[in-house]
Amino acid sequence: MLAAIGAAAFVAIVWALPVKEWTIALAERLRGAGAMGVVMFIAVYVAAEVALVPGSLLTMAAGFAFGPIYGLLIASPASVLAATTAFLLSRTALRGWIQRKIAGSDTTAATASQGSSKPSPPLDHERP
Repeated sequence: MLAAIGAAAFVAIVWALPVKEWTIALAERLRGAGAMGVVMFIAVYVAAEVALVPGSLLTMAAGFAFGPIYGLLIASPASVLAATTAFLLSRTALRGWIQRKIAGSDTTAATASQGSSKPSPPLDHERP
């Protein structure tokens, strides 16, 4: 029910506001900014993906803003940079917060209790 309300609200906002014109204006501004537009897009891509915005939306936005070839050439390194940033944040600055979040999770406790204390057998290619 909540998803239907959210979808209806999204459609109403897109219908009521000039989203199409805003999107076209943003794409033209990024294209017109040259190298600085690419840098701004990559910075937004990294920040948005770390904030859990789906990467597919950002990649499509790159294709729309810069064209399919240049969009791909911009989005691919940006996605790697975003994944690297998320990994480094999780291993350093956000490590304590993540550990506290996981420690209080019922799912984590249930998964840990189902684990086996016996090590897994080696794969065939690992045998001497």
